[in-house]
Amino acid sequence: MHTIFPKWSTPILESVASIGLLFFLFLVGLELDLNSIRRSGRRAVAIAVTGISLTFTLGVGVAFVFRKTVDGADKVGFPQYVVFMGVALSITAFPVLARVLAELKLLTTRVGETAMAAAALNDVAAWISLALAVALAGNGGDGPRKSPLISIWVLLSGVVFVAFMMVAIKPAMKWLARQCSDQTYISLTIFGVLVAGFVTDLIGIHAIFGAFVFGLAIPKGGDFEGRLMERIEDFVSCLLLPLYFASSGLKTDVAKLNGGEAWGLLALVIMAASAGKIIGTFAVAMMCMIPARESMTLGVLMNTKGLVELIVLNIGREKKAYNQLGRVSVRPATAISPLATMHEDICHVAEEKKVSMIILPFHKQWVIRKIDGEDEVEVCGHGWRGVNQRVLKEAPCSVAVLVDRGYGGGALGPTATQNVCVLFFGGPDDGEALELGGRMAEHPAVKVAVMRFMEKDGVKEDQKEHDEGALEEFTSRWEGRMELIEKLGTNIADEVLAIGRSGDYNLIIVGKGWCPSTMAVAQPDRQAEHPELGPIGDLLASSGQGIASSVLVVQQHVASHAKEHISSAV
Repeated sequence: MHTIFPKWSTPILESVASIGLLFFLFLVGLELDLNSIRRSGRRAVAIAVTGISLTFTLGVGVAFVFRKTVDGADKVGFPQYVVFMGVALSITAFPVLARVLAELKLLTTRVGETAMAAAALNDVAAWISLALAVALAGNGGDGPRKSPLISIWVLLSGVVFVAFMMVAIKPAMKWLARQCSDQTYISLTIFGVLVAGFVTDLIGIHAIFGAFVFGLAIPKGGDFEGRLMERIEDFVSCLLLPLYFASSGLKTDVAKLNGGEAWGLLALVIMAASAGKIIGTFAVAMMCMIPARESMTLGVLMNTKGLVELIVLNIGREKKAYNQLGRVSVRPATAISPLATMHEDICHVAEEKKVSMIILPFHKQWVIRKIDGEDEVEVCGHGWRGVNQRVLKEAPCSVAVLVDRGYGGGALGPTATQNVCVLFFGGPDDGEALELGGRMAEHPAVKVAVMRFMEKDGVKEDQKEHDEGALEEFTSRWEGRMELIEKLGTNIADEVLAIGRSGDYNLIIVGKGWCPSTMAVAQPDRQAEHPELGPIGDLLASSGQGIASSVLVVQQHVASHAKEHISSAV
């Protein structure tokens, strides 16, 4: 995986995949003919409504089971959790169904027309429900609570957007189809997809909803529609969409499905999604006097699943693995800066947003590929090291450097237990590391152990009292959620290396040590390889030491830090 999809390629892959997703949903809307629902009459409406309602209800039941069974699931906001689960199970993959019917030569039959009309109505209802779920998810988390009026405002803005697209943009696109050449019309259409996605994202609804509605607004039945499909479809389906599948696959860890409980939950999801569609559709079709064989065929066709379900699950994943299970506000953003001035941009954003901590990636990456018993190290370049050093020197807040040895290889899900160790020697940086460990202890899937290294002499009395107070407050606050282990400071370097080599902890948190005790700096006679990480951080981040754990080196923000000289690499 690291060879085919190196870490530096992930932002590029996801950006291109997101663009492909926008245009795929535009094509779904383009293929949908809302007039077909009226032509198919009440049967299609009854089949669609029953199939959605029954499956959505079963999805709500599955959500209740998950919240009772999976650790941490009950911490997620209830309304958005239920809506996401219901939508994921009740959707019929309209694009897949259209291709299945075309392959089987069933598009012009009564069964095909009814299935297509019901699936079209299903898709419209599903995307409206998804827009509702995204609006609700925007109010999730344990951060500052937003007013319920915000969700109402988002939904009303979405209604206004749809009305504007149908009343103003649809006639405009019909007029452009008569006035413009093919090339101009296609260019304007592509531009319109991006603008529509941007507007809905700005409103607070996912960008794909805007692309889907814009597809609905394109006039159907003309020559331009066919030529538009001909120009865009192959490029989207054959190049961009496979990248979205690859991106989804990279985020999925099937190995976490272990044990009878996990497989039982998987079987429950499949059964609820399939049974609701097939049984509900079959029952309503029989009530509409459709023969039993055709009714069963309709039930199976309406159970078609595909990319649309993956889209819903990915959106749900984005909206709820960490910021709704802890007091962490997550808002992804991408910026491009030259290395020479990147630290200025980082510090400016941190000051403008009033962030509490900047987390930087270490300039070395460990690749899971053994060479002579050691993992291979990829150096991203000394330019990145320089960025880190300048941020550590000039940041307006606390800074942490993450030495990643595979900690970021999988999502922090509610069932994946993470073991974290905080090394505490004393001083302000270690105090900040202790506070960060407490934040992590809030997550139900994180187990935190604090290793306190003690010495008899060498610590100022006021600093010792401060350290004692910090530890006492920490243990009282997280009693039962963490483990405190005390060690007498003898051979610190060997003990720290033993902890890192043991593999017992996914992550080790340590203070940089602006005010280190004599115990912390007592290491073997070796030249510092990464002095910007402090003595203990340098020891744990060095290659060739056999360290298995990832390391987070924390520097607390103090005004006097900016005066400290940061050693540069030779």
